Amino acid sequence: MPKLSEAEAKIIKAMYSCKGVATKMEITAKAKLGELSTSMLDFLIEKGMLEKVAPNANNNEPSYQLTFAGKGCFLHLPANI
Repeated sequence: MPKLSEAEAKIIKAMYSCKGVATKMEITAKAKLGELSTSMLDFLIEKGMLEKVAPNANNNEPSYQLTFAGKGCFLHLPANI
């Protein structure tokens, strides 16, 4: 299982609480991060924690969702994060 930084853990926790698909802006707000870079999301995609969902007709912004590994890592996050 990949090691997660505190910021990465907050992102995964926020995604888990979204219970589905979320945009970058929704993730940033839910994780209470001042800023969330696309490179951080790409890094989590490379780690296998998130996957990118193509934009749909109603939304031009790409969305993200947890992968099976991302859902599993959430169960092992420390409670204080």
